[in-house]
Parts: sequence; structure tokens; C-alpha cells
Amino acid sequence: MPNFTPWTHSHSDALSMRFAHRQTPLGPEVMTEDKVRYSATEVKILSLAGAEICLGAHLVKKVFDGVIVDVGPPAKSSGPVPVPRTH
Repeated sequence: MPNFTPWTHSHSDALSMRFAHRQTPLGPEVMTEDKVRYSATEVKILSLAGAEICLGAHLVKKVFDGVIVDVGPPAKSSGPVPVPRTH
């Protein structure tokens, strides 16, 4: 029988909800209050990329019952948007 630790509960400010996490033989696993499960593989992908679970990605995963397979580089910013001056 696999060795799992008990669920520990915390709160995510980014998601504005509670989540539970536990250690599995494959690594940490996360389940959010709205029943979205992040497997140990998904948590590892996010951790290696230095990313966290953000609300936008969470909602996409929830709506499409998706699986995180990669985290791309951050979107390039062209710098601040200039504000037109009024005379």
C-alpha cells in the first residue's frame, strides 16, 4: 500500500480559497476547495519553473478538467505603455 501523509489544510491568497496538500510517493499533491486536483507531476512542473498556481491557470484547469504539462516562459513585455500628454 502506498505511503501517503495526511492532508494538511492551508489558504491561498492567489486563489482566495482553502486547499489541502499531502506528500505522496511521487511528491506533493494538492486539492483545492473547489475540488481541482493538482497531481504530484503537475506540482513538480510548477515548482521547477518557479511558478505558483495562479487564478487564471486554475480556472482554465477547472473548466476544461485539464492537466498541466509545461510552463512556458513569461510573456514578453514591451515596457510601460506611454500615456498621452494633454496640453
